[in-house]
Amino acid sequence: MKLHKQSFPNTYYHGDYIWDKLSDENQLLTAVAGNDDLAGYVYIEASPRHGEGRIEYIAVSKKHRKKGVGALLVKAALNTLFEHSSINEIVLCVNEENKTAVNLYTAAGFDVQYEMMLYQVQVR
Repeated sequence: MKLHKQSFPNTYYHGDYIWDKLSDENQLLTAVAGNDDLAGYVYIEASPRHGEGRIEYIAVSKKHRKKGVGALLVKAALNTLFEHSSINEIVLCVNEENKTAVNLYTAAGFDVQYEMMLYQVQVR
């Protein structure tokens, strides 16, 4: 979970929460290099009843970037999610400023459907 914490320090799902959610529908796929060196992971959630799958998180360790690990993980995520015959759509959210991620998803065939705005209010 160290890679998750480094990649997503202020996220809505913490590593322990992901671990507790793992099931047939919520899966953590990993890419390992050499001697059990974690190159990256993708956490996916399938919702067959709704015909949808989601890529929630994908992270590649710094020393394994620019080696195709991200593309491999996206492909594995898509293959795994589409194993559910009722799933016909895969969705994800990505920060538009993260050009590396945007390029990764675009190369995998994703199209921008919506742009999300984040609003916050501080309670005093």
